[in-house]
Amino acid sequence: MYMNDIWQFVPAADGDSGGTWQLISALDFLPNKTSDLNGHPMPRDHHAAFRKDDTLYFFGGRGGLNQSHDLYGPLGDLWKFNLTTSNWKCGNESTAGPAARWLPGADKYGNGRFVVFGGESYDEKKLNDLWEFDMESSTWQLRSSSTC
Repeated sequence: MYMNDIWQFVPAADGDSGGTWQLISALDFLPNKTSDLNGHPMPRDHHAAFRKDDTLYFFGGRGGLNQSHDLYGPLGDLWKFNLTTSNWKCGNESTAGPAARWLPGADKYGNGRFVVFGGESYDEKKLNDLWEFDMESSTWQLRSSSTC
């Protein structure tokens, strides 16, 4: 079963005695069809995630709906979650980006950019491309592609 909840860990004030987990965002039910999502992303795992200021970014992963895993497979969408307003926004509005994938390698660098490398496609093909996302302009750029 896939979930689309967000949790944050809050360390104890003394810094040495653990802390607590706090739920930030979740649907109140397990969605059965895409119309149930009501402006939330498809539940997923094996995605890339980054934070810039008060926004979390989530790209790709493997997802599905309900316990039968309907619509199961790699995802190619980018979602933004605002930590201040608790609102979701689909972030694929500016340019075409990477193909759907799960298990990508990813890293944030500089002020407002992240890269996504490789991963696995729906037909279990191993991907070997490098994409860069600019968080300010919401644009993707292919940096490298190889069949090696």
